[in-house]
Amino acid sequence: MRCTNCGIENRQGAAFCKNCGCRLGNNQISSATMPLSAPPAKKKYVKTVIVVIAIVIGLALVVAAIYVVNNGGFSSVFSSFGKSDEEIILGSWSSADENALGAIQNITFLSDGTCTVSGAYGSEVGKWSIVDGQLSVLGNIGGMFISYKGFICPYSLDGSVLTLYVNNNEYTYYSN
Repeated sequence: MRCTNCGIENRQGAAFCKNCGCRLGNNQISSATMPLSAPPAKKKYVKTVIVVIAIVIGLALVVAAIYVVNNGGFSSVFSSFGKSDEEIILGSWSSADENALGAIQNITFLSDGTCTVSGAYGSEVGKWSIVDGQLSVLGNIGGMFISYKGFICPYSLDGSVLTLYVNNNEYTYYSN
């Protein structure tokens, strides 16, 4: 028996359509007086799942975009993949903090193991290396360190941010 509402073939003697649920046979209500039936629940569920997935993907893209913008763009975020700390740290780093480590405003690490340290008290050249997970900057940097011969401290690299940990203080430098 074919349903006059949706056209689906149903088994002989069925009282209701297996697809849309309309009454079949002699007792079928005319389409003019029959209320509209709700869409099947399965289709509604699938649509809901698709909408939720789209929202989650959209939120993930927004979070990723914010992360990339706050970390200096795509080149900065992806430039450190597969590189050692020695390779990542090369280049110039600056601090906006006037009270940065020993008044050091800028540090430039060169591939030959030398570095230039500059700030409120002038500029000095020293040697740098990473030893046992600590950053070592050595040399006669007396003007800035008040006759220190350099420093050795733990550090962390996060994208374009270099943080030095000295005497329970954190000093943050940003890649130029």
